[in-house]
Amino acid sequence: MSTAILTAQPHCTMHRLTGCAMLTTHANNGVALKTLQDTAGHASPSTTAAYLHRRIRNGTMS
Repeated sequence: MSTAILTAQPHCTMHRLTGCAMLTTHANNGVALKTLQDTAGHASPSTTAAYLHRRIRNGTMS
């Protein structure tokens, strides 16, 4: 990834990009939200959902 892209969008760090990619890949393969949360080390499932750009409804992602 070009550093120009990271500079233009400072909220977009390599850490966040790799985290999003890993979580998204696993979520798309049916891994449960709780498992993703634990893997990422997030205290709250809403943090994990934010990385995935998804909402949580009744304990599941949508």
